[in-house]
Amino acid sequence: MGVRALAYALGLRFDASQAAAFWHFIEPELLRERLVESVFYLHAQPPLFNLWLGVYYKLFGDAMPLAFAATYVALGAVLCVQMNVLARELGVSRWLRVIGVAVFCTSPAVLLYENFLLYSYPVAVLLTWSAVRFHRALTSGRERDWLVFSVIITAIVLMRALYHPLWLAVVLIGAAVAVPRKGGSHTRVGLLARPALLAVLLVGAVLAKNQLVFGHATLSSFSGMNLSRVVLDRMDEQERDAWVKQGVLSSWASTGGFQYLWEYAPAPRVAPTTVPLLDRTYKADGSVNLHHRAYVVISDQLWRDSLVVIRERPSLYLRSVWENVKQTLHAASTYEPLTEARERIGPIVRVYEPMLGWIPALGAMGIWPVLLPLVLLAGGADLWRGRRARDAPPALIAYLLFNIVYVISVGALMERSENQRFRFDVDPMIWVLMLVALDRLSRRRRQGAPAAARVSSS
Repeated sequence: MGVRALAYALGLRFDASQAAAFWHFIEPELLRERLVESVFYLHAQPPLFNLWLGVYYKLFGDAMPLAFAATYVALGAVLCVQMNVLARELGVSRWLRVIGVAVFCTSPAVLLYENFLLYSYPVAVLLTWSAVRFHRALTSGRERDWLVFSVIITAIVLMRALYHPLWLAVVLIGAAVAVPRKGGSHTRVGLLARPALLAVLLVGAVLAKNQLVFGHATLSSFSGMNLSRVVLDRMDEQERDAWVKQGVLSSWASTGGFQYLWEYAPAPRVAPTTVPLLDRTYKADGSVNLHHRAYVVISDQLWRDSLVVIRERPSLYLRSVWENVKQTLHAASTYEPLTEARERIGPIVRVYEPMLGWIPALGAMGIWPVLLPLVLLAGGADLWRGRRARDAPPALIAYLLFNIVYVISVGALMERSENQRFRFDVDPMIWVLMLVALDRLSRRRRQGAPAAARVSSS
């Protein structure tokens, strides 16, 4: 708490100033007055975070930021506890995990995301918690533990579009495969069936609703606009405009995604719906309302345009993805909307980054390109050594590695400029795997020391 008190003294406060303008959020008026309708017709984002935001508006009114601030502090405590449990289950020694978790939980990125109204912090907490519950369910074999695990991963999918329903399917199938095959394995796998079915039904209901209302069985209609930022926005401007004139690309390819509707020519044609969320061009504060029905049409076209470029210029897409990977390797605290808050806690940043900037999930880029693969390889080596032992630790390491690789790779394929924020979701997992590697290295050195001493004495 000392570092958090220092951050507060330096001026760090919970930032909910973007609640009205952030395109991720439904505008406050609609959340207060038409919550159910607006969340139902939300196509740009999975519904859970906006539902949470709307409930807090209704419960706390103007004190909503204070309520979220208190909630996020509580989530911070959950994160620290779950990271400690995760490291313990993977065999990390007590003092290393206590010190390591304390260092991570007082790092600039954690302080900043804990004080910023967005889904990044709760998703990072939920993902870490899901790993702990996955381990507990495997070791106990109880249906209630599988239920808790299923509820957590369902919440992740319904909170953030990065976690595609296919991610949910892979996690559930992997969980079924990981169930120990000792004594009554069919019964133990069967205990996962009902929790898994609940997860599938909840996510499936949202997908079915979006198919019926918008003609898209997805959790976010913005895949095309996201991909256009990776592909179309990084094309040579003259070449792109030439392709537009030739009719290879639509005129919207030059406009790009996430722009005001009046910038698109010809204007997208959509009929009024009488639903304010889908009909309003602007939010009350004058910012763009990207929840307008027309953006579904725009995103679809930009998806088609992007695929044309990927097919004709695959090297352009690969270079762009590589740039996104490099962006992933920057400190999560360098996410642009956090710039002002980062400057406020400058003394903490200046202490952490020179000392710890080379460590994944804490500081600046440093030797990330070398160290991150080493951490992943160390985790892979542990997984390989335990491949024949169908117990929880190898399965737990596999779960951590899968999520790290998934977030980094899918983020790089589909997003530019915010990739370090995407990676923050799995920073706790990266950090725990590094503690595991350090613990293994320390133990090997201690075990080798007596043998070396005996050789020298002889």
